[in-house]
This record gives sequence, C-alpha cells and structure tokens, in this order.
Amino acid sequence: MHEEDLDLGHIVGAGLTLTATALLPRHSKPPLLETAPKVHGFTQKAQGDRLGRFDAQTQTCSTPKDLADLVQWSHSNPLQQIITPFEPVGEIATHLSDAKRVLRPLGISLVPKMAPYDRLIWPRTAHGFFRFKDKIPSFIDQIKTPQSMA
Repeated sequence: MHEEDLDLGHIVGAGLTLTATALLPRHSKPPLLETAPKVHGFTQKAQGDRLGRFDAQTQTCSTPKDLADLVQWSHSNPLQQIITPFEPVGEIATHLSDAKRVLRPLGISLVPKMAPYDRLIWPRTAHGFFRFKDKIPSFIDQIKTPQSMA
C-alpha cells in the first residue's frame, strides 16, 4: 500500500495470496515543499486506521522507512513480486518507479495493479474536470453495480 491508495480490496479480491504486506514510504529524501501539519496529521491518522483494520483482519503490515529498508523487507520475506496499488502521477509514482528500478536487479518485480474503479474513470480524465464532472453520476452507478466493474 501507499498513502495515496490504502485500499487492497481489488488486490485481495483478485484471489492473490499475500505473503507479506507493507505500507510503502512516501519518499526517501526530504520533499521539495513542506507538508502542512494538518495534511500530515490526516495522512498519519488514515494510515494508522488502515493498518489497524488490516492487522486485525490478516497479518501485521510492515512500514519500511526508505528504499533500503524496503529491500531488506523484501529479502526477509523472500519475495519475487511486490504488488502495489497503481499510482499514475506525482511523488508516489516517482517513488514507486525508483523502487522498481532498485528491486529489478534483485529479481523482485514491482507490479502496479489498477483498481476497477480507476480502470473505469482514469481514461476519461484527460480533458479536464468540467467534461469529467458530467460523467460522475454514471460512474457512481457503475461502481455501485459490482458486475459492471469486472
């Protein structure tokens, strides 16, 4: 998981067996801009809530602090593949790309998996919000009907 997508329902729901779980770190170096304290607090609480619910349902979730720690975690679990929620742009996407580059020579693939609702919505976001907003009711109807998301 990562802070931009704490939902593993589409990964677990795909019938995959989780060997180990981790909340991937946001970055391994200081961000260019300071995160507002309220945003940081909200993010921390959301992650804490998710980790608490996840631990109660399955297994303990690790929290590697940087890429080196992620590599150590992957070796201690012996993983061949890390599946992560898809993140198309931004700091998390860059960090996932860095992780993929570091893990690949170690024989570990990092595979992003797009949620069904993202597969539905993401291709229609290229033309700005005003063209997109008119489609939101239709998207909600389709998301409410699980068989349309398959």
